[in-house]
Amino acid sequence: MIRSLRMLLVLWAMSTATAQTPCDRGLPDTVSTQRLHLLVYNLANVPRGTLNRAIELAQVILQKAAVESCWDPGLADAAEAHFTDMSGASPGQQLKADERGFLVVKIMRGEPENAFPGALGFALPFAHAGAHAFVFYDRIERILLTVPSSVTRILGHALAHEIGHALLETAEHSQNDLMKGRWNKADFQRTAVSLLEFSPDQARVLQGNARRRAALAVR
Repeated sequence: MIRSLRMLLVLWAMSTATAQTPCDRGLPDTVSTQRLHLLVYNLANVPRGTLNRAIELAQVILQKAAVESCWDPGLADAAEAHFTDMSGASPGQQLKADERGFLVVKIMRGEPENAFPGALGFALPFAHAGAHAFVFYDRIERILLTVPSSVTRILGHALAHEIGHALLETAEHSQNDLMKGRWNKADFQRTAVSLLEFSPDQARVLQGNARRRAALAVR
């Protein structure tokens, strides 16, 4: 029964990827194997303007790693927005890469504090249904009570960080910059005036995996 449900969700997700969206409407020649498609579920009710500016920032960060991206809104009542495939959540698991031609991002609130304590989100790179990247919006709001940045700047960086995990296909962190495991106050302050970025080595992996997903979308 569980396996059947998973298959139905995967098939549903694949069908949504092939439908025409704002990302590819009117751009049949440019949206092919060159642009990563992301589907965003805003379950935290982030104001539209705030979310759009955060997405633009995340796009810039990805672009600096030579990854072009296109983002579409997902429907809040879609099954994909409310299903979590925990494949790969345990360290050391060797799993087959997800073959959806897009990444799914979910922005949420209300996650218990003992779930991923201190983190602004988490990623499931090998999820074959549901979201690949999760961001906790209420934790970002709380950070702003003590850090002089903006919700747009921190949300944009958090989106890029979790998408980075999904594309790098690893939960590992670096010692500094965007993929640092825990950002301190200085890191958050830095987001207000500049960009945290991917390393050159990370960028090369991101580019390869982004091309693979984009190619899957036009099979």
